[in-house]
Amino acid sequence: MERKITLQDLAGYVTERCVGQMLLSLAQHWKPGLLSGVAPTHVLVEEGGFVLEKAEGEKAETEAFLPPEVWHSHGGTIDAESAEVWTLGALAFYALLGLNVFEGKGGRTQTAQTPIPLVGRQHCQLRLGELIRRCLSYVPAERPAMKDIVEVAQEVVSHPTPRSKRLTNRVGRSYGASLVSFWPEEMMPLVLVLLLWLLPVGVAAQSSIQVTQEMQELVKRCKALRLAKNKAQVAREFENDTQWTLMDELSVDRMGECTIRDKVDSFAVNNICFRIAKRKGGVTNMGGRFRSGLDPRYRYSLIEVPVKKGATVNYRITGRVGEQLLAVAAYEAAAEFEVNVTKDGKDFVGQKNQGNDGVVYLALKGKVLKGDTFVLSISNKSGKNMPFVIINYNSRK
Repeated sequence: MERKITLQDLAGYVTERCVGQMLLSLAQHWKPGLLSGVAPTHVLVEEGGFVLEKAEGEKAETEAFLPPEVWHSHGGTIDAESAEVWTLGALAFYALLGLNVFEGKGGRTQTAQTPIPLVGRQHCQLRLGELIRRCLSYVPAERPAMKDIVEVAQEVVSHPTPRSKRLTNRVGRSYGASLVSFWPEEMMPLVLVLLLWLLPVGVAAQSSIQVTQEMQELVKRCKALRLAKNKAQVAREFENDTQWTLMDELSVDRMGECTIRDKVDSFAVNNICFRIAKRKGGVTNMGGRFRSGLDPRYRYSLIEVPVKKGATVNYRITGRVGEQLLAVAAYEAAAEFEVNVTKDGKDFVGQKNQGNDGVVYLALKGKVLKGDTFVLSISNKSGKNMPFVIINYNSRK
């Protein structure tokens, strides 16, 4: 049975429109008790909106989404609507930032003096950020009603604004580990510029490879797949991207690659991309149109290969035209490995950039002709079987 996608799978990667749709779906059909004891794993993503599904006997991490009055009521009466408005605000905060409010302790440590983390304009439009802040108020009477949430959510869904950057900042005094709580947000670009200026010259020289936006996106998706919880989100990103195809023409290195008998983790890139390619025009050996790195309709191709520990695999690559950029990403960011490219037995790497994130970029020397063949070599020195994703940008000019 196919695994259901939940809010937990999407947290930190959603748009404000998606958060607005979640708020609208849950607030519009609210009744007392609907959101009591809810966690992100209970919020399912379905076509056209979000629904709640709580299995009997299921244990979920709900503490971060329980309002302060649950902990501090001392047996007094709790207003169901205002309590569940707080839970809805905590879910929205988690969806946007990928972080639990109040360091995952929910309302247990919240007091009337506790600053509520800010959801600034770089995260979402001001009206939505203010709504979330009000939902998380310590005093129940200061929180909006469900009908007010519906009104704002409808506005957000109808008139979304693009967010300006990836949502990773932790804002507010309760997030003491973050500099954002001390420095104004406007200072952060200046701080980043100063840090880059202070980096060693050698690092700056390595970063001279011009990586295209699409290549950056493909690498980012592969890195995200190091965590299984990101699979559903990454699959959707691949589904909506029409610029890539599978690099399915490479021959298997039976001496260096792992077999089904070898224990090895997986990005699941091949499985994700195979299913998408099959639905959208066929794949190699499946009776459909041939789609691979040789296909002139695509400038980007990728494939996952599992390399045995201590082994070096060699792939002969042909059918490319023009300037070539390659990226090789290891399943573990700390993996030890080397990547080289040769042509006619000679080094064919123009520039190489190997950072500390388990990714190597290589720009090849000069332009490649259609009949040329170059050899990509991956040496696995990590001490364990290791999957790698090979990504090729074939400029065709």
